[in-house]
Amino acid sequence: MVEEKSIREFDSMFTPASLHPDLAAYLVRGVPFGGDSTFDKLQHPLVYGVPYCSEMNNYYNQRYELLKKETATALALADIGRYVFLHERPYRLNAFCDYLDRKVVMAGVYWELLREIWEDSENIWQNLPIWKRLLRSERSHKPRFMDEDERKALKELPPKLVLYRGCTRGLNENGLSWTLNRDKAEWFSKRFLSKNPCVMTKTIRRKDAFAYLLGRGEDEIIVL
Repeated sequence: MVEEKSIREFDSMFTPASLHPDLAAYLVRGVPFGGDSTFDKLQHPLVYGVPYCSEMNNYYNQRYELLKKETATALALADIGRYVFLHERPYRLNAFCDYLDRKVVMAGVYWELLREIWEDSENIWQNLPIWKRLLRSERSHKPRFMDEDERKALKELPPKLVLYRGCTRGLNENGLSWTLNRDKAEWFSKRFLSKNPCVMTKTIRRKDAFAYLLGRGEDEIIVL
């Protein structure tokens, strides 16, 4: 009986349905995909479908209704971490800002969660004004953006640092994320098979580094 119920519930997700209007507003048609091929994509803050498949509308709708309730509950319980990470990755920074507009957040929590969002993000350069504003906050406990080992490692770096940034020329050269590792910068410049890979170089004073992050093995230096 349990197995039959599970099968019925699974089948119900694929019952023909119209896409919820809230989701339909985030449906993009005809995205180029090599040659003359195109695909559609659904990119709502709570529900992604890439590529979008209309046969899954009921699934998208059910997932949306569930996540709408979950985010409302997280907001009511003042659970900022859950509220942020219930959102799809490209929207988590916006969710963080949305929460700040609604609730009071302790300074230590602010910096620790902002670090989590930073490491989770793949589109930092697309949100530079927001990141600059958040990282320049005058909230106390700013060192908690780094963990204890990172704070110690930053203090042990030489007074002047040679930094590298792997990017696509003419697209994302002016970013906040740099590295002490030239090979890592080279890797980033070619990660998305860019036709115009570029490695930027600059020298800064150690005291001008906002943070030194070791969590992903990238020797990452954030420079505001």
